[in-house]
Amino acid sequence: MAVTPPKKGDSEQLRAEALELVAEAHRAPSEEVQLRRESFRTRSAEHAQALRVAERFLELTRDIDTGRYGRITAAQGHVDLYLARVAEHGRLLTTTFLVVLASFSLWWMNTERLSGEAVPTARIAEAVGERFATGPRQRRELTLADGSTVWLEWDSAIEIRFRSGERRAILHRGMAAFNVSSDAERPFIVESADVRTRVTGTEFIVDARYSDRVDVSVLEGEVQVRGRGPQIATLSAENTITVAQGKVGRVAHRPLSELGQWRDGMLVFEDRPLLDALRAIEPYTRYRIDIDGVSQHEGRVSGVFFTDQADDALFTLLETHRLVGERIGARRLQVRTASPPP
Repeated sequence: MAVTPPKKGDSEQLRAEALELVAEAHRAPSEEVQLRRESFRTRSAEHAQALRVAERFLELTRDIDTGRYGRITAAQGHVDLYLARVAEHGRLLTTTFLVVLASFSLWWMNTERLSGEAVPTARIAEAVGERFATGPRQRRELTLADGSTVWLEWDSAIEIRFRSGERRAILHRGMAAFNVSSDAERPFIVESADVRTRVTGTEFIVDARYSDRVDVSVLEGEVQVRGRGPQIATLSAENTITVAQGKVGRVAHRPLSELGQWRDGMLVFEDRPLLDALRAIEPYTRYRIDIDGVSQHEGRVSGVFFTDQADDALFTLLETHRLVGERIGARRLQVRTASPPP
């Protein structure tokens, strides 16, 4: 009997079912639960993908450093509350009910590490000498002629130019992750605005979604970053740097668990400053977020959030940190401190 794939509008409910199955398997593993999970996996490609994302979600949440928060035994209650809200409203309200803080998920800390298989995306072979783009809520995976792989995030555009002594990619807008095949004779250069990132073979991310800066982060290996001037910064794994107005900033550390998870549709924060988290969430929301009024806020965020529920995550984070967002026009959101109760 043929299985009908779920409709697009059912994707959030499907993910909730997958999260519930995976959580149950970790809480009380049994042959019956395992059979139900495998039955769910084989129903369709969409079911299998939802299960992979759910497993990766739990793995990432478990891996977040929670030492500074201590154990909170109400974790399972927050998971159950989240799933109850799904059942009540027929949709996912926000993943932040699960993991506003990573400590809300410590109840599966001792489980075996999952493989974290990537969610499949569109693949295009021999992508050379062409321009590729994605629209809103669309991701794309490209395989280049040299065996390198490029992942494009939502609303991104890239141009590939290979020559005999050089491999070059021009990121016109958006964000891209690169897994570059090693070739000492042909360096791989990524250009975005005034920023040049040079490698021979490694894995890194270039984020050009903001008008005033370009961010470069390294997952593996080493890259060299240059702005308008002669200064060159060398980055290794778990390093990130911002080039603002063509000026190279300082190299900073970013946990590997935070980097590149958007390829699986997730954002991961490990004790990140709240204002940094809001900037990271902003491109996935419908708003341009103005945080000038709370620029001195010292709140911090640890958690895992789904990018396609960024609006819900945004407002839950604001509420959690006693902030409010005032809508100005159709797209601007001005963040300010909440008024104290009378």
